[in-house]
Amino acid sequence: MENIIQILSKSAKELLATIPPKFGFCAHMSSTWAQYLEEQYSISAQVVAGDLALKNQLVFECKKNVSMKISDSWGGHCWIEVNGYIGDLSLFRTAYNGETSKTHLFLKDYVQNKFGKNRGGLIIPISALPSDMQYIKKFLIEKEMVEHLHYATCCILHNGN
Repeated sequence: MENIIQILSKSAKELLATIPPKFGFCAHMSSTWAQYLEEQYSISAQVVAGDLALKNQLVFECKKNVSMKISDSWGGHCWIEVNGYIGDLSLFRTAYNGETSKTHLFLKDYVQNKFGKNRGGLIIPISALPSDMQYIKKFLIEKEMVEHLHYATCCILHNGN
């Protein structure tokens, strides 16, 4: 019987291998991961929208919950929480994507110094987060929205967009 960390790791690798990197895709990635965990392992994961602060500086600021049409101006971040763990499949992809804004360069520098280069997904007990890294929960994404975002991800993969 696999434990939760083995399941999270295995499912993260499968999704990262299947879903190509796409900027601003954290809500879709998190929702797809939550759906996958539910369908394949009967594990219920919460999809969370909120802020991400590193060294007391907001990298992502969530002022409202995710809606059916996520725009570039949304500004928040999404991840999953399950059994005391945070799972984030988009953090490293965002850090390594080549953006040159001050905030993204700060994120890239932080990630490379704290976790190294070429990382896949972050799976970490909430209690083991670095002291200068804060996932600030603001909203739980409703099941209907999770399903919508998962379906949208499947359509994007099918159509190659």
